Parts: sequence; C-alpha cells; structure tokens
Amino acid sequence: ARGGVFGACHALDIGFVFGTHNDKFWGSGPAADNLATRMQDAWLAFVRTGDLSCPSVGNWPIYGEQRATMGFWGETVTSRKMRMRRRGTPGSS
Repeated sequence: ARGGVFGACHALDIGFVFGTHNDKFWGSGPAADNLATRMQDAWLAFVRTGDLSCPSVGNWPIYGEQRATMGFWGETVTSRKMRMRRRGTPGSS
C-alpha cells in the first residue's frame, strides 16, 4: 500500500481478503487483484480445512519448531532469516 510507506500495518490485508481493495489506499491493477485472489483462496482453504495451503498459494507450512514463516510473496523462510535480511546480514538471501 502506498509504495510500502505503511510497512506491515495492522489490518492492511482486509481490503484484499474481502476484495474491496482500491487505488485510494491498497492499490489496484493486476498485481493487487492477484494478491486479493491468493489471500481469498488461502482464507477459504483455512475455513474449510484448517490449512492455508491451496493451489494458488501452494503448500503453507505449519508454524513449528523451525519457526518457518510464509507470506504472500510465495517464499518460506525462517523468522531468523527474515531478521537477518532486514539487517542485511551476509548469507541471508
């Protein structure tokens, strides 16, 4: 949203989850529409099965001892590796 100026602000996903995203706040266009579809698919899969995994998102790993974290960018990384990336630590990519 807004070129990342809000970072990971609370409830930013709501417009995508309900398909009400727009250019005034969330953004619009093919990338925003794709994100909305993927979020809706994952939420519906979770409601139906208790698992966020679905064809449009792929396998969503269980959060466990490895502390794997996955976002809608499609990559699964550990929380530790995400912190390393933010700091620019070598070997974090």
